[in-house]
Amino acid sequence: MHHAAHAPRRWRTVLGLEEIQYLPEDLGDDHRESALGRTAHEVWHVLFSRPELIFDEPELIKSMAFQALWWAVEDPRVNVQGLKRHPGARPWIDEAYAAEYDVKDLDAERALWAEEIPLHLQFNYALIYEWWKGQPDPRISDPKVREALDRAGDAIKRAYSTPDAARSFRIIKEEIWPIYQELVDEAYEREQQKQKGEGKESDEQNDSDSDSDSDSSSSSSSSSQKPGKPGKPGKQKPSKSVKDKMEEKERAQRDKHASKMVDKPEQMSQAERDKMKREMEQMRKKMGQKQEGQEGKEKAEAQGEGEGQGEGEGDGSGKEMSAEQKAKQRERLSKPDERDEHLDNDDEDKYKEYYDRVKRLVPTMRQQFMQVLKRKIRRRTIHDRRSGDLDEDTLNELPAGKPDPFVETVSANKALYRISLLIDTSGSMSGEKRERAIEGAVMLMETLEKLPGVSYEIVAFDNEPRVIKAYQERVTPATKAAVVKALIKGSGSTESHVAVQQAMQRIRMGRGEKLMIMVNDGDPDNNFDRDQYRAMVNAAKDIDIHGVGLGSEAQLVLDLFPPGRGWWLKDAADFAKNLRSIIKKKLLGDQSN
Repeated sequence: MHHAAHAPRRWRTVLGLEEIQYLPEDLGDDHRESALGRTAHEVWHVLFSRPELIFDEPELIKSMAFQALWWAVEDPRVNVQGLKRHPGARPWIDEAYAAEYDVKDLDAERALWAEEIPLHLQFNYALIYEWWKGQPDPRISDPKVREALDRAGDAIKRAYSTPDAARSFRIIKEEIWPIYQELVDEAYEREQQKQKGEGKESDEQNDSDSDSDSDSSSSSSSSSQKPGKPGKPGKQKPSKSVKDKMEEKERAQRDKHASKMVDKPEQMSQAERDKMKREMEQMRKKMGQKQEGQEGKEKAEAQGEGEGQGEGEGDGSGKEMSAEQKAKQRERLSKPDERDEHLDNDDEDKYKEYYDRVKRLVPTMRQQFMQVLKRKIRRRTIHDRRSGDLDEDTLNELPAGKPDPFVETVSANKALYRISLLIDTSGSMSGEKRERAIEGAVMLMETLEKLPGVSYEIVAFDNEPRVIKAYQERVTPATKAAVVKALIKGSGSTESHVAVQQAMQRIRMGRGEKLMIMVNDGDPDNNFDRDQYRAMVNAAKDIDIHGVGLGSEAQLVLDLFPPGRGWWLKDAADFAKNLRSIIKKKLLGDQSN
């Protein structure tokens, strides 16, 4: 964003092939967030859309109906990808969509839709609204639109969830377009009948003095309708006036949602299309090179802040790790093990459901931590981050290669705490026990995320441990939903001793005081040796290891951990509260519950 010197407040965003101007009134208190949301959305079109895909579709490029559908799906798709990279922009997007899509007078808007908006364009508006709100659009009154949205619903979600623009285009073309065409045909036929009715009224008025018998005979013999089913008029080819009126509405909706990089592709010559392809390829190549450099810079910074500099990188058995083991564990510090990233609205809603259960515990906890941490750390600001505080002055630089408009205030060379939460997802850990364990993980993420000097991991274990949130991983809303999804799944045996042993290796690969919390509902399986387990825990003098047993059969956890570090919660509902007590005790020296 640039502020012109000696002029009223005015922002300008240059998007490579387009320029957006914001006047002072756009940036007032009532419109500022919405303006930023529109800017972010257009930037994401530059980053993620491929408008040249239509160049290779000679039939579809002439169809305003298809283009309106394509860009209606592309609209939420670029938001999904943009919010993964820039999660802090969500309030801006919500404000922008509220200005356009919020229902203010339902009865009036339903009447307007029924009178003015063709069925297929209602479909487009509704699919965008339903992505944004996560619920059916109440303005739909025609059952044919609702039925078409329901039939195409799975394909729509897949089309706007994929990061691959070409794959999204194929899904739209092959799966959504055939359903959509039924609405197009119906909308054109209704407009044809509407115009015919209006014309008939005019004719009746003009011909009221003519011989009705003669006119009736003539009309019967000169019908323009094609043969149809008995008792039902045949389908007519739309007249020029119908086609012009409908295409005008389709074009207006296409232009509203399409990327501004390519204007009216149907009117471009082949030479112009080829030139545009080359320009966009060059732009993407440049942005790709910038992105590679940025990721390398972030990786170096993360390593410089203390990761991979721990001492005594053993596994609790007194043996040093092999070079191969160290390499594998170091890789797991920065990225999770295989995790399902195919998320939908249901996954996001599930996370929100768990968060709502524990959100009352989070604010006080964060506030207490911040009071302590501020006294212990030196702070510095790092620019060009993937998450953090939004840096409004860098938005206009995104198309030139800057991938992230964020700044982050972090501890300078000061890693204070490392926390590992291990959660049993074996077959026996079901029902309320698993529900409460997931609540604890959600509370941990919401409380510790972005706390300066604090890093943490979350591990799910059954037959084997899986890192589902890594120490150095930057958390987004999608990450949180993916963690919950991973914890919901699980079966098999309880190999907690293997999970603890491997977690000890990773937690020692970074600086700071170390806290590990192992959660399960009973002893490990498969020839578990209690003495060896106790010896492993007791020998780890540098790690504060706690065990939490959930449920009536988990009392043996008290025998596996030193006094004060074994917690048996017969009522699993107490888990989130007790997890908070364990963390407070470590970070704050608080002995109370």
